[in-house]
Amino acid sequence: MHDATPDPHADAGSAQVFERAAEVFALLGTPLRLRILDLLCRGAMNVGELRAALGSARPGVSQNLAALYRCGVLTRRRQGSQVFYGIDPVHGGLVCEAVRRMVGREDGA
Repeated sequence: MHDATPDPHADAGSAQVFERAAEVFALLGTPLRLRILDLLCRGAMNVGELRAALGSARPGVSQNLAALYRCGVLTRRRQGSQVFYGIDPVHGGLVCEAVRRMVGREDGA
């Protein structure tokens, strides 16, 4: 017979997992960040390439990239003086699939 008494130690770990998930979902809640993710799901890009693809007058690209990186959604690598951002492989499949579905890009384009 299964004991219905909740394990008080299980809630502590679960709370951290849900806090982390809520942070990620909150970060995904802006159109600019979704556009950035949509572009990066196609391949790594540097800040200049992202700005050009989004419209060079778009402010805040670097700040949004930094927030997504800190949250663990993006990776970054330095190549000379350029920093390239990409989708973190751990979360990449889920994030890219969700973004593609939301913006109607089921084909992965």
